[in-house]
Amino acid sequence: MNNTKLVFITLLLAALSFSTLQAQIGVRGGVNLASVFLDSDDQSIEDIKNTSILTPTAGVYFPIKITDFLAVQPEVSYIQKGGIRNFFNNVQMYDIKETTRLNFLEIPVVLKYYIGDETRFFVEGGPSAALAINGKKDYVVTGSGLEAPVESSVDIVFDNKESEDYARRFEYGATVGAGAIFGKVMVNLRYGLGFNNLLDNDVDATNDNKVLRTRGLSLTAGFEF
Repeated sequence: MNNTKLVFITLLLAALSFSTLQAQIGVRGGVNLASVFLDSDDQSIEDIKNTSILTPTAGVYFPIKITDFLAVQPEVSYIQKGGIRNFFNNVQMYDIKETTRLNFLEIPVVLKYYIGDETRFFVEGGPSAALAINGKKDYVVTGSGLEAPVESSVDIVFDNKESEDYARRFEYGATVGAGAIFGKVMVNLRYGLGFNNLLDNDVDATNDNKVLRTRGLSLTAGFEF
C-alpha cells in the first residue's frame, strides 16, 4: 500500500471514529456543477474554453457540537468531478470536445457556525481530501475533413505515470458554503476547489507542462437524525 492510500485510509477511519463522539448523523444528496481547468504549454492547442457538467454527489456527515453555535463536521461523501473542454487543434484542424468525469471518495472536515434558533442558518468552511475511484474521458472530434463526428473514450490511468492519460489519484483542497436547517431537513450550497495538480507527479517530468485542477458548486439536501 503506497503512502497516498495509507494517508487517505487514516483520514477515513478518523472521520468515521468522530461519529462515535455524539449520536447525531445526517445523510445528504444532490448535484455538483463541476468543471476542470487545464493549462498547457502545447502551442498546437488554442482557445481553450472551460465548460461545466452536472454530476451527482451523496454522503453522510457527523456534526459534533462544540457550543450551541459552533460545530466540527467530518463527512464521507461520493462526488463526481470533471468538466468539458472545447478546443481547436490547429495542426490537424479539428474541433475537439473533451468530457472528463472523475469519481471521488471525499472526506471534508468543516467548521460550522450557526445563526438562529428554530430555523438555523449556518456558514461553513474547511479542508478536504479525496481519493479517485476511477475516471473517464469522452471525446467528440469534428472537422472539415471528417464525414461525421468521431467519438471515442479512454479510461483515466492512475497507476502508470508514463501514460498520456495519467492522473494523480489523491486530491486535497478546501470547501466553503452556507445553508439552513428546518427542523431535521438541511439544505446546503457549497463551493469546492482542488489545490493540487492532478497531472503533476513531481518526479517524472512527463506532465510538468500541464496543470489540471477541479472545482465545483454543489447543491444538496439532507436529513439529520
